[in-house]
Amino acid sequence: MKAEIAYRFPTASLASRFLAELETGAVGRVQSRRHHDDCCVLVIYQLNPSSRFSPVVAELDDLAESLQGKECEI
Repeated sequence: MKAEIAYRFPTASLASRFLAELETGAVGRVQSRRHHDDCCVLVIYQLNPSSRFSPVVAELDDLAESLQGKECEI
C-alpha cells in the first residue's frame, strides 16, 4: 500500500536539497516531487500493511528536520 507525506521548507533551495537527497536513495525507495509550490515536497512511499510504524517516515522526518523542513498538509 502506498502512503504520502508532505514537507514544507523555508526556501525553495532547501526543498531542492531535500529532493536531491531523496534522489540519491538516502531514505530507501521513495518517489518525490514538488507539491503546491517550490517550497513544498510530496513524498510517496510503500507502507507495510502488517506494521503500524514505518521507519521510512522517521528517516524522512529526520532528513527534513536537518534542512529546516516540517510536515505539512497534503
